[in-house]
Amino acid sequence: MLEQTDLGLDAIAVECGFGSAAVLRQNFARVLGTTRPRIA
Repeated sequence: MLEQTDLGLDAIAVECGFGSAAVLRQNFARVLGTTRPRIA
């Protein structure tokens, strides 16, 4: 979803049930052991 939309990270986080971009980033890092790379 992150690569296939024009939505911002906040909107994606809410749509996926995380509540905020900060919580989405924390879970992304915890599960994958890394942060999301910047998509240009």
